[in-house]
Amino acid sequence: MCYLTNDSWDAARSSGGRRRIGFAVTPAYVLAFAAMRVGIWLIIGLSTGWIFELAWAAGYVTLVAAFTLHNVLHSPTVRIASFLQLSILRFLLPIVGALRPGTFLIALAAAFLFYTLFRLLSYLDSKDLLSMNEPRTGGFKLAVVAVQAPIALYLSVLAGSSVIAELFAYYLALYALISIRERTRNRRVGLSSS
Repeated sequence: MCYLTNDSWDAARSSGGRRRIGFAVTPAYVLAFAAMRVGIWLIIGLSTGWIFELAWAAGYVTLVAAFTLHNVLHSPTVRIASFLQLSILRFLLPIVGALRPGTFLIALAAAFLFYTLFRLLSYLDSKDLLSMNEPRTGGFKLAVVAVQAPIALYLSVLAGSSVIAELFAYYLALYALISIRERTRNRRVGLSSS
């Protein structure tokens, strides 16, 4: 729901805003969309008991606050800070209800190392705050994740858990496969054009 609001508001007020839906957002649409989302959120929260968990409920209050800040701020560079929060919450909130309190920081570290960094680069690129082409390629993502091996392993040691190291291995393998696929596709395109 917050993403719809953010995209509609930002697209209307800024020259670089991206319209993600192909029609005008009417108040009736927003009301129906919001009612459906809040209803599903309540059903999940009540049926799992997560709604009574501080980490889950406070996380969604934090999400609303971060979206509000992101839409109120006018400076594109200051909005980077609210975007970082939104990206971390997008990764964390769907799983926070199922986490134990001792694993919150592990999930937060994983969000930042393996998800938020790339979302941030894409965001900066879309707002013309970054001028490099590499963030879109699997090879770049593979290199950035590989370079994070020391901190990923250190965080695993600090947390006394192998989860961060396992996530590091997962994302390393994922981006390696994406990079291989891109190289194969580029070779085929190169051969067919010659």
